[in-house]
Amino acid sequence: MIQRFLPVLLLLLSVFVACKDTNSTETNTNLPDTNKSVDSIVIAAPTTVTVYAWVDKLRMRSEPDTKSEVVAEIPEGGAMTFLDEKTDFTQQITLRGKLYDEPWLKVKTTEGKTGWVYGGGVKFYEPKVAALPTPYDRCMDYFKRRRISQANKCIAEIESKQLSKDRQYVAKTKEGALEFSLLNGEKKQLDDSAIEEVTAQQSYFYRYYVPKMGLFVVAVNGQETDSYRLVNDKSGKETIIWGFPVIAPDFKKLVSYRGDLKDDPDRNGLQIFGYTDQGLELIWEKKLDRYEPIIVKWLDVEEAEVMVLPKARSGNLKLKVAKLHKDEAGEWVLDIK
Repeated sequence: MIQRFLPVLLLLLSVFVACKDTNSTETNTNLPDTNKSVDSIVIAAPTTVTVYAWVDKLRMRSEPDTKSEVVAEIPEGGAMTFLDEKTDFTQQITLRGKLYDEPWLKVKTTEGKTGWVYGGGVKFYEPKVAALPTPYDRCMDYFKRRRISQANKCIAEIESKQLSKDRQYVAKTKEGALEFSLLNGEKKQLDDSAIEEVTAQQSYFYRYYVPKMGLFVVAVNGQETDSYRLVNDKSGKETIIWGFPVIAPDFKKLVSYRGDLKDDPDRNGLQIFGYTDQGLELIWEKKLDRYEPIIVKWLDVEEAEVMVLPKARSGNLKLKVAKLHKDEAGEWVLDIK
């Protein structure tokens, strides 16, 4: 009797075992195999979190306190590893005109330095930074904070370095004139000392050289007004612009900006100069009557970030970030929100 049903029992038993193994495999795909040795089980490593400084010279300190030792200064866009530790308290600190109330974060730099940074000064995504910085960027930051004397001192120091760097092309004479050695072999001098009328005299200050655009950048200060000039490095031709120029990453255009609501409101605003068939020409400009542009930086070839302050000299001077870009029609526009 048993021998007659034995094949059937064995068949039913094999089907049951197969079904049990199949169910086990489907419901435990994420569990480690307990039949393996401990050494062979691989445990996923914790995810590394990277944070980025969105303000320039973000200070890393030895302790989460503004009075503690500065371990390092992180440049804008600089990456740090978040060490998964933050303070259980927050602190109110103003950054770029905005009040933040954030904790401190413990981080590690790419050079291996460890310390604390203020949470309001970092972002968990890589921020856009100037695609082509100028030698005077840190000086302009002083203007943003209304530290005029510090800004002027900074500019004078950078000018001296730029004159030394470009001494092959430009020199400052004892009389204060700028003398350029043009690429065509000729000399060009900017000097108004021969003008008898004092109010008409102007002083010239070298800023920097842009070889890829063939331009020397010069600041011009006078009793009546001031401006900037672009001097062609081959012909010596001068192009007058409103204010400090910031070169686009494609070296085909530049933004000139000037904040001067008090002395010359007609030239408080922005200009874009670009190359056409006729050479370097003005292709767009916008006067601002409510805001004063403080800092401009290109983010890519068709977008720039413009920091502006309200024209009021008192009250709410909250810094705003405007966007300079092309609209759907291909025209340049400035959006201030």
